[in-house]
Amino acid sequence: MTYQLTESDWFNPGNFTRELRYGSCSEDVLSEIKALKIEKNGRVLAVTGGGGRVLGLLTEDPAEIVAVDINIHQSRVLKLKIAAMKALNHREFLVFLGWCGRPQNRDRLWMRVRENLDSNTASYWQGRIDSVREGILYSGTFERSCRKIAGIFAKMNRRKRVRLYASRSLAQQIKFLPFGWRMIVAISQRLLKFRRLELFFSSSGRGIGLIRSLMISIILMGVLFNALRSQRVRNSHFLQLILVGRYVSARSLPRYLQPEFYESIQSRLDRIRVREGRVDEVLKSYPAGYFDGISLSNVPAFLVPKEFLRLMRIVWIRLAPAGRVVYRQFVLARRLNRHLARRFARNDDLEAELMQTDLAMGHGFFIGTRLPLTTEEEDGLDRSDSRGSLCREERGEMEKRRERLGWRAFSACGKE
Repeated sequence: MTYQLTESDWFNPGNFTRELRYGSCSEDVLSEIKALKIEKNGRVLAVTGGGGRVLGLLTEDPAEIVAVDINIHQSRVLKLKIAAMKALNHREFLVFLGWCGRPQNRDRLWMRVRENLDSNTASYWQGRIDSVREGILYSGTFERSCRKIAGIFAKMNRRKRVRLYASRSLAQQIKFLPFGWRMIVAISQRLLKFRRLELFFSSSGRGIGLIRSLMISIILMGVLFNALRSQRVRNSHFLQLILVGRYVSARSLPRYLQPEFYESIQSRLDRIRVREGRVDEVLKSYPAGYFDGISLSNVPAFLVPKEFLRLMRIVWIRLAPAGRVVYRQFVLARRLNRHLARRFARNDDLEAELMQTDLAMGHGFFIGTRLPLTTEEEDGLDRSDSRGSLCREERGEMEKRRERLGWRAFSACGKE
């Protein structure tokens, strides 16, 4: 059985650009740090999101970080956080974002922060001054959804929620999980192994929507319970956000909010380049071999298979020799075809380790190191081009840089 998803079925940019989706850090940047192994003065591209990933990666002292997002609201969140870090000390920064403090204090801090913003971004946030007063950390649709979940959970059993957070050990925390959680985890894991899960999620028809919603609910509950049996709530900012609706413990704040990293991040803020648009289009604006590391977050999950493979070809070309790429896999896993699989050396051990230790529950990982072409593949480059499998634009770019970089690349838009 074969199937073909169209872009309208799967990836609709309008779903991601209409409003602010993330004000906080919804992922664990420490996993990206371990995966990319950024060397000093390396160049990195990362998806912007709520800005936590980009700011956290600055702790590794890269020469440049290109932050890209198709959602302009996310770019403006990052610009606001950068301006705030330039103008404020650590305590003031936490108050401004909304982790602590009162709205009237943010009005005063806003006057200092806006001086470091360009006119367009300043006007944007002035028009959303209520979000600034409330604290942008919890202003995205993701955070608002987490607050609703936390509210429902609190009404169901307030005492159990308190006990989950106050547990002194993981074994004690597991005792407070609801009856039947092991069965939900088992069903969830079985559903995630369903080979046609992607097709089912993209299907339509009478009753399909209800069944799909039920499946997603079971999967998410299973992922949550599985995380609660392996991670303590007091140590995970992500679990706190879901169960309490906000960050609770100062010790478990995302990396860029922790005091020991604040000054080093402050001194490197000018190394961030904020770009807006699709990841593949932004990557194509840079020369071949430019980046030492690329972090795609979970962008591949929102691309049709053909677009995903095209993106990974572009990633391969833009990575420097031995450069690394990492992307997250949540619910739906994206797999390389056999041609692209030979272009990356996967780190299976690290992928398995991060799947267990990552604080953003339920994420799998693809971690690949760029491999060069073999001699036989280089010899067959011209024959491949004669069959039309190489894009002329990309081939021309490769030819110009072949001698300087000392390696050849294959097409960014060839046939699968």
